[in-house]
Amino acid sequence: MNSIKKSMILLGLSSLLASAQVVLLTDNFNAGTGTTSTSGAAIGTTGWKNFTGSEAKEYNVASSGDLEIRNQISDVATDSVSHDFSATSLVSVGDSISVSFKFQVFGDTAGSINNTNAGFRVQFVDSTQVANSGYGINIASGTNTSNNFIKGTSTIPSGALTYNVDETVFTDVVFTLTKVSTGIQLSGSIGGTSFSNANNPIDSTYSTFDRLVFSVAALEQGGRIDDVTVTSIPEPSTKGMLVGLGFGFGFLTFLQRRSNLRARSIL
Repeated sequence: MNSIKKSMILLGLSSLLASAQVVLLTDNFNAGTGTTSTSGAAIGTTGWKNFTGSEAKEYNVASSGDLEIRNQISDVATDSVSHDFSATSLVSVGDSISVSFKFQVFGDTAGSINNTNAGFRVQFVDSTQVANSGYGINIASGTNTSNNFIKGTSTIPSGALTYNVDETVFTDVVFTLTKVSTGIQLSGSIGGTSFSNANNPIDSTYSTFDRLVFSVAALEQGGRIDDVTVTSIPEPSTKGMLVGLGFGFGFLTFLQRRSNLRARSIL
């Protein structure tokens, strides 16, 4: 096998490795519309559902092309939306699932989404378990607000962090679950500020996820969500395929070299 062919094959394998990230869900909210205030009801035909709460959930709001959740009941009552995707399990160390999105606070009255109860929350959950079976983070707005890591419906105080989220613009958020040897690591960034519970991973009670949930629990406040993308890195079957291709390439190289040696011995 000549060097040009080897280079082409290696380039192809490199491209496959680079594309090992599997996109499970993506939505920029520019197509499709819907509004519902009925808990459990679909928000139009977009795949998003009113997960909990009786306040309106709006998809592709005409003026902004985003998803809006609002809470006008109390700081305790939670309003949530969800979207399902193909089930992904974090089995091997290094397996991960991640969501990136843009987030902005808005209010029917002036004020911040605080962390008195839940503020704004993003979670990965397993729909086959009881509600909220998974992991997430709370995000608050304003100055010096404490945010917590979440397991199920309980906060993990040791994961408390402090951020300052600007309410006047969309903030870039990344949230990632990664399988580590001691459990599940929660990490990501809010407005470019990184966070991680690497020093105190949560036990891996939940390892399979097929639903993304956004929630607001702040009176007279809401959240705008845009440019949502959920990815899995690496997806187990893809990783296995790439490993197989690597072995296959090595075996083909071995056969080619042996054929070359035989040809030389004949000469």
